Amino acid sequence: MQLTQLGGHVAQSGIAERQKHAQALMFGMANIDEYMSGGVCYDAAAYVRYLLRADAMITPAALLDTIGQSWRTRFNFETGTQWDGRASIPAGTAVGFARGANVFHAAIAVGGTRIRGINGGLLGAGWLHPVDLARVLQPDPAGGFTYDRTTIRVYLSRL
Repeated sequence: MQLTQLGGHVAQSGIAERQKHAQALMFGMANIDEYMSGGVCYDAAAYVRYLLRADAMITPAALLDTIGQSWRTRFNFETGTQWDGRASIPAGTAVGFARGANVFHAAIAVGGTRIRGINGGLLGAGWLHPVDLARVLQPDPAGGFTYDRTTIRVYLSRL
């Protein structure tokens, strides 16, 4: 992932400073574009997860060496909890959206059923505009959700 000067500085800071910036990002008081450049949705979700975690589940080396869709295997969304469309998603959780076996988008939960993401259309096109999943996703009979005329599933990563 390509970090900006600020993003690199924060990534190297202590956990208290990292968590302060993570909170600012989740509450929309900061824009992810200030911390990373040219990133995709997976990079944004991974960066916020890195800032939040004190247990080194994402190492500094992994943060820099893992790019874009390579985060999908690290998030391992398919083994996480499947969201039911009603339950509150814990703030800071990485959320993955899958069509069949293909995770096509990732975002960060910011409380309730809201997420922030980038490059995801109705599922988070701009970081400063949170999306309420309960409003944009309609449950379908198969146990998933209708999105873009297809059935998708929403997974919560354990990372």
